[in-house]
Amino acid sequence: MATTIQILKTVKPPLLWEPKPKDFTDAFLESKAADPNGPNINELTSGPKSVLHESLCILGRCLPPTEPAGRETGLVVGYVQSGKTMSFETVIALARDNGYGLVIVLPGTKNTLRSQSEDRLKKDLGLVNGSDHWHHFSNPTKKLRSQIEGRIDDWRKKHTRKSLLITVLKHGGHLDKLTDVLGSVNLTDVPTLIVDDESDQASLNTNASRIRTNRVPITAMSTTYERILDLRDVLPHHSYLQYTATPQANLLLAQTDLLNPSFSELVTPGAAYTGGHAFFKGAAGLAEDI
Repeated sequence: MATTIQILKTVKPPLLWEPKPKDFTDAFLESKAADPNGPNINELTSGPKSVLHESLCILGRCLPPTEPAGRETGLVVGYVQSGKTMSFETVIALARDNGYGLVIVLPGTKNTLRSQSEDRLKKDLGLVNGSDHWHHFSNPTKKLRSQIEGRIDDWRKKHTRKSLLITVLKHGGHLDKLTDVLGSVNLTDVPTLIVDDESDQASLNTNASRIRTNRVPITAMSTTYERILDLRDVLPHHSYLQYTATPQANLLLAQTDLLNPSFSELVTPGAAYTGGHAFFKGAAGLAEDI
């Protein structure tokens, strides 16, 4: 781990801060390496293209947990099925180890995707049979407000340092309910990380093209986009990470767009990754230039 930390000091452009892997991140990576179908520990932790190093760089470009308030927006890009979930799980583990009290994951626009992502997060982060590190809430409503407020108060006590993990469907109604809950809780000193999986789907303002052709007012917002902005507005200290394998729309956002990323990072696929290059590079008849 020390080698990785040393490499962070040479990253260009410089990171905003240098996160450190601690007990929870170490245990998480060791559990992933123990999976016979998963990557080995060297692939996870050694070198500048390892999962750990890239995750440290991603979190290091997010808002430092020691800052009193502010916001950052980042874009993380990887090939299809190349380890993006592994990447943001590692970033989440690091966030928990480095003083982030709240993590919000937007796992998709369908309940099947949300359930699938929730199951994996709970398994990989050790929440299946209860956890000494996390409190988990799924699609919370006002009924859970007092519980969430209580867990936040507990987090502030150093000896009960459980972070909160909230998974919420990327849907206007559910995002609105979450905003209502968190907007009524004091979060002024709670560093927060938002992970938007498949961030090119539904999250961006789908009215953008209609605005350009003057078919709708310049202030027109699509529902999910507006609800994400509302959610961000009730989080005094947060970083918003957009994960995607198809970043064209994210990269072409107007500079004034409130989801326009201020930094971007790449996820390196593992040695065993098989993608488009394997199937189409040099394969006559399978690809045609247009």
